[in-house]
Amino acid sequence: MPRIRAQQFPPLEVMRGRWALAAAIETAILGENNHNARADHHGWFYSDGGGSWARLTPLADGRAVLSGIDRDYSETHQTGIDPTAGLPDWAIEHVEAAVRDESGSEWSSGDEQPWLGFVSWLDRGQADWHTVDHGVADGLDRHLLPALSEQRMLDAADDWFQGAAMELDDPESAPERVDTEAVLRAAQLGPDLTRDALVAVLPFEGMHVEAALRAARAFANGPAA
Repeated sequence: MPRIRAQQFPPLEVMRGRWALAAAIETAILGENNHNARADHHGWFYSDGGGSWARLTPLADGRAVLSGIDRDYSETHQTGIDPTAGLPDWAIEHVEAAVRDESGSEWSSGDEQPWLGFVSWLDRGQADWHTVDHGVADGLDRHLLPALSEQRMLDAADDWFQGAAMELDDPESAPERVDTEAVLRAAQLGPDLTRDALVAVLPFEGMHVEAALRAARAFANGPAA
């Protein structure tokens, strides 16, 4: 029998707000063709642009699935472990859809190991998430996903801020570091992010503001069926 381990993640609505802000910031800097963070018909997607990715699929009945890989820290993939072994049956189809979207190819559990390192699920009516403990690190406890903690969100926002300072026109009035309170306020707004709230996080000229607000609003859509 697989060993199931409980995990404590923020509430889905908190993660939704942070994820929406991440999508808005990335889009503000990189433009509407940026696909590193987005909401789509399968849920919420995040990528570091270098091969690591995560997808959270919230379901209409309160359940959810989080899957992905950290290319540097997912020892599960490096050792050939199938992260879907021991999952509830209802979760597997959503993992397969996530892998299919990311890789562009079909995959089902038991086939040749896909580009997948971790899977966690939230069952109906439960506060804790769960994952199968495979005895090696799956990479999810590292730094990949900003939505998983306030500190990760703040660290990621500061990284984006520093990148924007180099990519965009930097007004003389811009601070040297991101305003942490502005980040927290913007994350609370999430899909309802406003122009003023975004500019408080990224006080630079040349941003793709309207595209960024559309990227955030996409997270207002309901969960998957």
